[in-house]
Amino acid sequence: ILGLILLKCIMVAIGIAMAAVNKYIVDLASSSLNMTGNIILAVFLTALSLIGGILLGVWSVKLTEQYSYHIRNQMYQHILRSTWKARVTQHSEEMLSRLTSDVNMVTSGIVNVSIAIVSTIVQLIMAFFLLWHYDWTLALFALITGPVAAIVSIYFGRKLKKVQKNL
Repeated sequence: ILGLILLKCIMVAIGIAMAAVNKYIVDLASSSLNMTGNIILAVFLTALSLIGGILLGVWSVKLTEQYSYHIRNQMYQHILRSTWKARVTQHSEEMLSRLTSDVNMVTSGIVNVSIAIVSTIVQLIMAFFLLWHYDWTLALFALITGPVAAIVSIYFGRKLKKVQKNL
């Protein structure tokens, strides 16, 4: 899973680099300077991003299936060795179907959520430093207003949840 997280973080870095290169290309387009090298870099980063996206998808599915298989095997062996009345009353097909769907949901959640958390943190950090590079006052403003906006949205989200429960 660490390799998958690393690949996702590299994809995030490529995305941030593409944003910086595209900004530079737009800046050069407004002047009369040569943009050939930057356009080649943008095409290269785009191709790298596409290849990385394919690898990320394949690797993610493979890892999820490996985890699912391992957990399903452990759960099935545990069920076979157990002695409880619910096992007798349920059909084996129904139990296996339920086991398979539950395990698939858990493993895809573990893989996808862990990757998403780490890559989002890396993306926020990299975006902050890129923004700092362009304008440090705007970066500080974003750093201050981001948590304030999050706290306000959590506060109003809880109020909205209470209102919905009362309806």
